[in-house]
Amino acid sequence: MLPGETRLHSGEITYPIVQQRKRWFLVSIILVVASLVLLFGKGLTLGLDFTGGSQYIITNVANPSAGPAEDVVNEIDSTQEPRITVLGEDDIRIQAG
Repeated sequence: MLPGETRLHSGEITYPIVQQRKRWFLVSIILVVASLVLLFGKGLTLGLDFTGGSQYIITNVANPSAGPAEDVVNEIDSTQEPRITVLGEDDIRIQAG
């Protein structure tokens, strides 16, 4: 057992959690309301799994920059707006769809 556990178990020290339940209910209600405001106000950012599309990860790229990757995607399909992320020092992730 930890040193504080024996004093808590024997009743030498107590924490007035139940006596302050109204305070903790208020804190909980504030957190739930703030979460709901953010959820319905900002909404969820749906990932590729829910929106559909394709993801390509290209490894060992000499110059990992977004420009050439955007050009290649635009050559294939100009209606797509790709999301390009540089991963590490020499990898690129392209998400389209």
